[in-house]
Amino acid sequence: MLADPDFVNKITAKEPICRCLGCNQGCRKSITKKAIFCVQNPFTGREASLHPTYEEGLENRRILIIGAGPAGLEAARIFAMRGARPVIWEKEHIPGGLINLAKQPPHKDAMERIISFRLEMLQKAGIPILLNQEAAPENISEFHPDLIILACGSSPSVPQIPGLCLPDGQPKENIYPADRLFRDPALRVKLQTDGLPVAVLGGGLIGTEAAETLSLLGLPVTVFELGSEIAKDLNKNRRYFVMERLRMGRVSLLTGVRVTNVCLPCVTCRKGGKELDFDGFGTILYALGRQNLSSRRLEENVKKAVPYVPILSIGDARQPGMAMDAIADAALTAANFHF
Repeated sequence: MLADPDFVNKITAKEPICRCLGCNQGCRKSITKKAIFCVQNPFTGREASLHPTYEEGLENRRILIIGAGPAGLEAARIFAMRGARPVIWEKEHIPGGLINLAKQPPHKDAMERIISFRLEMLQKAGIPILLNQEAAPENISEFHPDLIILACGSSPSVPQIPGLCLPDGQPKENIYPADRLFRDPALRVKLQTDGLPVAVLGGGLIGTEAAETLSLLGLPVTVFELGSEIAKDLNKNRRYFVMERLRMGRVSLLTGVRVTNVCLPCVTCRKGGKELDFDGFGTILYALGRQNLSSRRLEENVKKAVPYVPILSIGDARQPGMAMDAIADAALTAANFHF
């Protein structure tokens, strides 16, 4: 009901249904129940503030949305509700953005519903999504946009840990961002074939999902987390099951440790004033935050190419966060923009 209050009528009318993910992120996470939201439905909890209204002449405006992740697709959906016909450019060969990675960890295949529902709605509205389309400033200038929406997501932050990177800032051999584990099936095959222990730097959402994925491949895994808790940002229900699966997978969880140096096969860290060495790792994955530097660089370049065109960043391109944040930001931006 929170994800789609009209689902019964939509069944009889054979309309696309916005299906619940079962994530409990916006509904059951709230203990007081004074603020209930929904990842899938940005209108839930914002009934008084989110009102997309039709705008005369909006269908003639050339609205370019760069990025077909959850934020870009949601912005296009809301603009279409207002009578606009935006065009989406996506540099990859498939839409979905980071959801294509987020649905890879165990028990997260329902994340695909974020993308499939929005694709259904956009197809019904006749909104084009151009794949393999690079958002180069010259291409954008040739498009002659009236409005540009940047929804090009985020990328992993490269931690400034001695020994992690080469002089050019690229990670050394056998050191990867955790994203790579979900993006590259060949890496999973390589790690499973090698069978060597893996160190995961960062015990947040992505780090714990990487650890769980590795443990299911039969690999010994150690998670290094600076904070006092593993997966602290997960809601209580989900965290319980994640922690239980990590325990059953015999994943070693180290909290309150600051990694000070890496030199495979060794990871050196500091805890309580003592320096500790952990040896025997074949690979290091890092999941220590995200950044939107590429989005900011693109915005700067686009401003030079089309200085007269308004540019709005949404979702991770504006502030890296969770899918719920990105979708809500996109919906509010598209609903409230006026020429």
